[in-house]
Amino acid sequence: TNIGGTADLLTHNKNALMLDTSNEEVLSKALLSVVTNESYRKRLAQAAFQRGTELKTWDERMQIEIAAVEAILAKK
Repeated sequence: TNIGGTADLLTHNKNALMLDTSNEEVLSKALLSVVTNESYRKRLAQAAFQRGTELKTWDERMQIEIAAVEAILAKK
C-alpha cells in the first residue's frame, strides 16, 4: 500500500505494486496481472531485489544516526 514512507522506498510498476487496497477491483486486477504475466512478475521481482541491495542495513542506519547525534553533541 502507498502509506507512510513506502513510496520513498518503492516505485509503482517498477519494483512494486503501490495500490489502494480499498479498491477491490484495482487490487484484484493487479494481483491477477502478477499471477498470470510471468515476465511482469520476474521484472518486478528482479527490480525489488535490486532495490533491496541498495538499502542500508539496520546497523549502517544506526551508525549514521549515532554519528549525527554525536556531531550535534560535539557542537555544544
